[in-house]
Order: sequence, then C-alpha cells, then structure tokens
Amino acid sequence: MEIKAKATCDLESVKALVHLWMFKKSDPKKRMIMWTVLYAILMSVIIVEMILLGVSKVMLLLLGVGIFVCLLEGYWYFILPRIRYNAMAQLKNAVNEYTFYDDMMRVTTKGDECSGESEIKYTGISRVYETSKYFFMYQTKNQALVVDKRTFEGTSANEVSKRLQAVLGKKYVICNY
Repeated sequence: MEIKAKATCDLESVKALVHLWMFKKSDPKKRMIMWTVLYAILMSVIIVEMILLGVSKVMLLLLGVGIFVCLLEGYWYFILPRIRYNAMAQLKNAVNEYTFYDDMMRVTTKGDECSGESEIKYTGISRVYETSKYFFMYQTKNQALVVDKRTFEGTSANEVSKRLQAVLGKKYVICNY
C-alpha cells in the first residue's frame, strides 16, 4: 500500500485541533451551543430569582461565575485557535506531504522557513482521532500531525483508516462530526 495525502498548517486545521482538544469525541459546534444555552437558562433563573426574592451575595456570585464560564468558553472556542495559529510562526502554511505504507508513514515538510523528512512507524503513534475532515495523529501527548482527508490521491481515506485501526486498536478514536 502506498497512499499519498497532504495538509497545510492553516487556521482551519488549527481550529479543528483546538476544538478536538476541548471537546474530544463530541461535535464542537453542537457542544458549544448546548453549553451556551444551558448557561443562559441558568443565568436567567438566577436573574428571575434575584428580581422575585431580592439581590443576595450568593446569587450575584453565581451570576458572576456563570458569566465568567461563558466568557472562558468563548475564549477557548473563538480566540485560542487564532492565538495558537499565530504562535506557529515557522510552520504557518508549511505543507506536510504524507505517504502511507503498510506499517509506517513518511512525512515530508516543505515551507519557507522549515523543511524536513521523517518516517514514523504506526506503532510509534500514541493516539489517532478521526473526524469527518481530518486525521489527528499524536506522536506525543501534545504533538499532533494533521492530515486533511480531502487531499488523498487515488483512493479514499478509508484504507488508511482501516490500517491504522487494525494497528492501534483502542488508541484509534472516531469522532462523530
């Protein structure tokens, strides 16, 4: 088996990676909407109670915590991906070309400020998350390679998915979004 794909380290892929970190297996957009609605309902109940029963320190504290958590989630969802992308100075828009073989893959990086090539055995991958658009292959707990599933040449991503699932077993996670 020799299957080729590529990915550019762009803002869209960094957003997907940060959202995966935040929400793991669940759909980030749906989860964000769900939590926002829940916090809005909770804060509405607190405000109604404050109107009916009078203002108390506990209710003000709960309202403040609710607002803080909403702002924190908004920061993680909307602002943190852009900060992470801007911090990737040398890797911005670098192209990783992947060649998948039976038991390993070769990664070739080409960019304005960086280039290189490495070979990684599938058994050396610590975890893989598959979404509808990407494979996120973690070499370490904090370092992931991103493969855009739309760029596979001559075949679909299913062959790579089946091979990685066979090798990695429970370390291969399919995300339902």
